[in-house]
Amino acid sequence: MLAAMGIRTIVDLALGESPNMPAGDMVYLRYPLGGGSGNESWVLSGALLTTAHLIRNRVPTLIHCQVGRNRSAAIAAGAISLATQKSPDECLALVANCREIDVGHSMWKSVVEAADRLR
Repeated sequence: MLAAMGIRTIVDLALGESPNMPAGDMVYLRYPLGGGSGNESWVLSGALLTTAHLIRNRVPTLIHCQVGRNRSAAIAAGAISLATQKSPDECLALVANCREIDVGHSMWKSVVEAADRLR
C-alpha cells in the first residue's frame, strides 16, 4: 500500500512498539524516541540528520510514531529546518498546516536544541 503511494522510506520513531518492518525493497529506519525530553542526543540527532538527508534528496518518506502528532511532527519540522535553513518554528507551522499536531514543549525544545547543534 505505501509503495503504491510512492513511499520509499519509513522513519519509525515509536518507542515501546514492535518494529513494523515493511515488505519488499522499502528502506526502514528506526529511531525509538520518547515523546518528551530525556531522549539520547545521538538517537535524536540521527533521526534529524537522516530525515533531513531524505528531504534534501526528495525521497518520498513516511515519518511515524504512535499517534503521529508529537514525535513525527517534531522530527519532520526539525528535519525540514535542517534541510532548508528555515527556522524550526516556521517549519513546525508548515507541518501544522498539513496535519493536526500536538507537539509537547519538552519534545520541541529538545528538537530545536538538537537542530541548533547540528547546524
